[in-house]
Amino acid sequence: MQQFIGYFTPTFDQLVGLGALLVVCAGLVSIGGAMRGRKRLLETDLIAGWAVASVTFTAAGGLIHVDFRWIALALLVATILAGIFALVRDRRLISPDMLRALAISLPLLWLAACMTISQWDEFMQWMPNARYIFEYNTFPRTGNPPKSSVLPAYPHGVAYVVYLSSRLTGFLAENTAAAFNIVLLACFAMMIGRMVRMAITGHDGAVKIPIGLASVPSEKLGWLYCAIGALAVTGLNPTFVPKIVFTAYSDASTAVLVGMLCIVLWMILNVLSGDEKGYSPGNLAWSYGLIAVALVSVKQPNIVLFALVTIGGAGVALRDRDIPFMPFVRLLPAIILPPVTMYILWRLHVSINEVGTEVEFLPRAEWLTDRIGAIAAKMASIAAKKGGYFSVMLISCVFAVRALWRMRTPFDRLSLIIAVTFVGYTGFLLFLYVTAFGEGGARDATSYWRFNMHLGGACVTFGAYGVALLWRTWITPRLRRNISWIVFALIVIGPFALAHKIRFDQHPV
Repeated sequence: MQQFIGYFTPTFDQLVGLGALLVVCAGLVSIGGAMRGRKRLLETDLIAGWAVASVTFTAAGGLIHVDFRWIALALLVATILAGIFALVRDRRLISPDMLRALAISLPLLWLAACMTISQWDEFMQWMPNARYIFEYNTFPRTGNPPKSSVLPAYPHGVAYVVYLSSRLTGFLAENTAAAFNIVLLACFAMMIGRMVRMAITGHDGAVKIPIGLASVPSEKLGWLYCAIGALAVTGLNPTFVPKIVFTAYSDASTAVLVGMLCIVLWMILNVLSGDEKGYSPGNLAWSYGLIAVALVSVKQPNIVLFALVTIGGAGVALRDRDIPFMPFVRLLPAIILPPVTMYILWRLHVSINEVGTEVEFLPRAEWLTDRIGAIAAKMASIAAKKGGYFSVMLISCVFAVRALWRMRTPFDRLSLIIAVTFVGYTGFLLFLYVTAFGEGGARDATSYWRFNMHLGGACVTFGAYGVALLWRTWITPRLRRNISWIVFALIVIGPFALAHKIRFDQHPV
């Protein structure tokens, strides 16, 4: 019992770090909400504010060499002004649904705040990158103090959040990276809850709400849909691996952002086709661009994931007769320019300042082109052991083939976006094994399962929407009891029942 209580007992510094993170997140929500209109996806406010902070740090700190403390001060001023604007315009600072999602996620958030870093890459690059900018208030570059990170040229998206939180605490708040992953999952849970409601009630809300799902105004989600989303992105998520989620690794944040990109692009296409009401395609396009900025700022190869999702959406726009193609083309500047600009800014910073090491391609003579078959076989062998995730993604491919032949519904559009992303990323990973990993890494298909976690959000998106459609068709007509209590019971019990597995930091290898 004492050990169990210890799982949920933070130190004073950890508690202060969690408080600082929540303050930083509130500031980012204010900035992200103020820069877009009222009819926006409220669950993307945090990501939009994070994107602004990432661009600011990269451009001002990387290219102009502005002291990070001045950048933090500028963001503080922006937060105050944005908060005043939001209070005047919206009469609130944060969406009530976001507060509900955070409340539902509180046990996991508390567990994450109680943890200490313990995994290999946390010590090798992720936390050293955050520590460097906190200690020196600048990026590493020629003439600056020596760096301790193995990969100092990796994008610093999550490190910026750690930095801002640490500036508030006065010490390096190491627990904020893992806790931030849980906050991101809470935002994603809202989006999944919104998709589930679309599937069950119809995209225009015309279908009668079934027994067990409370009726709420169209702009609100309510407790139940937030809880359904939270359960989908955690306990029912086949890629929810504690040793990845509850760390400073960038894989969990990448998965969330990719899932959000899929949903927002799908909604854009639904609006253009007339199947979705109440959203502006232009507003959604800018939201997509800002989410993509955050994605690119998190990890080096994420520009490929952005490109694949966008290509999938373009394929839908070309194939679907209900979607006018030229209006979609007019949205492309908002969709493409922000993340491409972010990518170029980071590459300029790395090149001009001679930051140091990053993952690079091998010389052409060392590419393992003669091992492609063996590497692909090893990837397939690993995939066979992870049936939950790969089964969902392969099902999406089956429906995507059908969609290419006859595309008529929002489900067809979603299937094609997810399938293009999955197939394209699988091909990209094979290319990396051949050209960048060397003999040992390629032979074993090193981290192939972890890399597929980057598509965990896309997997949950397709699975949740598909299951909701099946629920509407087969379960709702036969349901005679309110079973919503099961969702809340699983959400409440899960973190406590699995606390011993989540607190792996107390049992290091």
